[in-house]
Amino acid sequence: MINFAPGFDLPPFYCPTEYILHPGFTDLETRCVTWIDEQGLCASPLQRAWSVTGTRVSLAFCGFTPEAAPELLYPQLLWAYWVMAIDDAHLHELQGFTPRQGDHPELVNADLAGKFSTVLAGSGQNQWPENRFVSSLSDIGDKLRSVASSAQYARFTAGHLQWSMGELWSAANRSQNGGLTLEKYLVQRLWSGGLGPTFALNDISDGVQLSAQEYHSPLMQAALQAAASVVGWDNDLISYPKELHQGDAETNGVTVMSNHLGCPVQDAVVEAVALRDRTMALFLALAEQIDRTGSPAAVRCVRHLRLSLRSILEWSSAVPRYRLYDQSRFPEPVEPVPMEWSTAPSDPSMSAPDIGPIAWWWDQLDRASA
Repeated sequence: MINFAPGFDLPPFYCPTEYILHPGFTDLETRCVTWIDEQGLCASPLQRAWSVTGTRVSLAFCGFTPEAAPELLYPQLLWAYWVMAIDDAHLHELQGFTPRQGDHPELVNADLAGKFSTVLAGSGQNQWPENRFVSSLSDIGDKLRSVASSAQYARFTAGHLQWSMGELWSAANRSQNGGLTLEKYLVQRLWSGGLGPTFALNDISDGVQLSAQEYHSPLMQAALQAAASVVGWDNDLISYPKELHQGDAETNGVTVMSNHLGCPVQDAVVEAVALRDRTMALFLALAEQIDRTGSPAAVRCVRHLRLSLRSILEWSSAVPRYRLYDQSRFPEPVEPVPMEWSTAPSDPSMSAPDIGPIAWWWDQLDRASA
């Protein structure tokens, strides 16, 4: 069993993919930290410590496209650090772990979403230079436009808006003290995890040019969404103890599964892992189908997805972000959590679960086989 927190055990992860760290990792990480300081992204040394030392998110993103040219990968890493900074220092503060009567954090998030979309629309559109998050995102947008095609950048901005809407959803659910159904969780977690823009950035970093027809095909969309769902489950399983400690676990999948089944948390973990593994097995099958029938660009796209799933797990086990709960103190170095890996899914079924919003993913596998 894997132990991220006392009294909370996770079974081995089924993730039969590679972890390959980009050879330019050290230099890229150094450049990112310099940019963070230049942008004034962190309001205090404590916030900087958590956003940089506490997350080291480049450990994850440098494993997504390990063959990428450093100049193409660099803007993606900046965006990853930007997300961590705004998540830790701003969004959770706005959402509030214990909303009070009259609080409307969802309105503040909606305002931010509009500003983010505006500055990403084009150079010179930052009307809020006093906001460090908006200004730094504007700089990232400028850097991305200089290396991405118009189609690649459009995918990123569309995914970024989805992520903003996912954060708005999270804020709204927290203000209502949770009560999520499993179906609603599975739909909205696809967007709140930020995998839409992340996967689009993967293609920019590695120079992948998917045609609109192939990108929007049901097969590719099922693969992308299944991969995003696996990452969502992995993050929720690993972060559950921390979110519970902070009183912020209403939208965590473990809580949702426990409420859905009316069972204790440790039993909910088993069921969540089973659905996660079932989805992982589906993703691998969809990816294999794309390997056989897709274009070279599509094949590279799903290779990045495979690498991303493993890289996020390896990163999660190595950083303080999911192990240290008191963010009023500077994070201390931690030893990586000893990870265990399963050679087979805990639920080997290749049929669709009885969950309407995601059942169509399995339908694409059936059609591909036919």
